[in-house]
Amino acid sequence: MLGDVNAAARGERLETARRRARLPACEHARMATDEPRDELEPRLAVIVDALHRKGADDPTCSACGHAALELADETFFMQAITPGGEIAFTGDTADGFEVAAMLCGHCGHIRLHHLSKLVRD
Repeated sequence: MLGDVNAAARGERLETARRRARLPACEHARMATDEPRDELEPRLAVIVDALHRKGADDPTCSACGHAALELADETFFMQAITPGGEIAFTGDTADGFEVAAMLCGHCGHIRLHHLSKLVRD
């Protein structure tokens, strides 16, 4: 029962953050992830809060002008590519960075935010 209460509280905090930031829940980006939903949602709430705090939460699409931007449910890893077109590696680790994606529900435009720069103060 306590798990249900905690899950409900997390969901309410995420929805409150999305409403405050004017970002609807994304219905279009249900990509596979290894993270359990209860661990992912607090991360999304942090992203929504950072977008709001930095004034980057306007849902207006820069491509089509519709107020249809939605925050993707997952974050993504942008891999660096070498000049030869191969994935760049440092040792056994792929080079790149994590991004938060905003998707336009009208035209499909994708806006990306470098996650470590977005969430830092």
